Amino acid sequence: MSNVIGIDLGGTKILAARVDEDGRILAKHHRATPVEEGGEGVMAALAALAAAVRDDASVGVGVVSPGMIDAGRGSFVGAACNIPGLEKIPLAGRLAEALGLPAFAENDGNAAALAENWIGAARGAKICVMLTLGTGIGGGVVMGGRIYHGVGYCSGEFGHLSIDYKGPKCSCGGTGCAELYASARALAVLGRQALAASDGTGIEKLIELSRGDTRNITSKMICAAAREGDAFALGLLDKYARPLAAVLGSVMNSYNPDRIVIGGGLCPSWDLIGPRVEKELSEGRALPAARSGCTIVPAALHEEAGVIGAARVAMNQLRSSGISRRL
Repeated sequence: MSNVIGIDLGGTKILAARVDEDGRILAKHHRATPVEEGGEGVMAALAALAAAVRDDASVGVGVVSPGMIDAGRGSFVGAACNIPGLEKIPLAGRLAEALGLPAFAENDGNAAALAENWIGAARGAKICVMLTLGTGIGGGVVMGGRIYHGVGYCSGEFGHLSIDYKGPKCSCGGTGCAELYASARALAVLGRQALAASDGTGIEKLIELSRGDTRNITSKMICAAAREGDAFALGLLDKYARPLAAVLGSVMNSYNPDRIVIGGGLCPSWDLIGPRVEKELSEGRALPAARSGCTIVPAALHEEAGVIGAARVAMNQLRSSGISRRL
């Protein structure tokens, strides 16, 4: 049985895996991303990890990364996220040269959505939208089993939906972007602001979790306190659910998906956040027809979504190009 190599390149870690045609990981290796060695050092690390997991049945390689990637050319469009110097290197071309295999590149959010649609939480969905709730909000859109790119590589940038036209400026240059209100970082900021304005009543649990310094409050701490029934933390989740529901309602109205997958740092707490979002959606955040046909679910593949998605990208490209019929 043939297989492909999937590589998930991040700002701190690289994970490579050999993946079979059913999405099973057969072997994997990881290492820290050698950012200090520049683009050439990172490319050498990618090739070495791929070589470590490949075998005689490997027929191609897919690599995914943050940032805007031209999937057709297999290279970055503009600067590479958190990895200086890599934007000047043809990512897929160099891997193909080093490994002697056809190689393909894709954005990591797009690839994660593809993986979830293939064998994860959105298996079988006609239109799958994924949002990753972390420092920002990433994501991807998959239609009919294929990534939807748009014409400028910006599809799935849900963190930069403007949900407040009078809001603060975002680092992207936009105004009132969704990730300022609905990311995991936004929940932490909401918590810090509420604690700073508090009279000290009912915040004992969050003080305990933050070891006495509420300036260090994280979204994970807020969710941990809420899971223990802390009223202050539960109130924060109620407030957080409103902007997140506004984002999800806009996604439903725009794409009319049958499945939305929630990934990222808040995924493990979706059992707490999800019912609050559902309540907000039921009060008019989405068109009834769009809402009724869509299910929101937590991601299933977690940290392996990137390598599985990278492998699936390679499989799809190999099939569509006619390079390999073995998959």
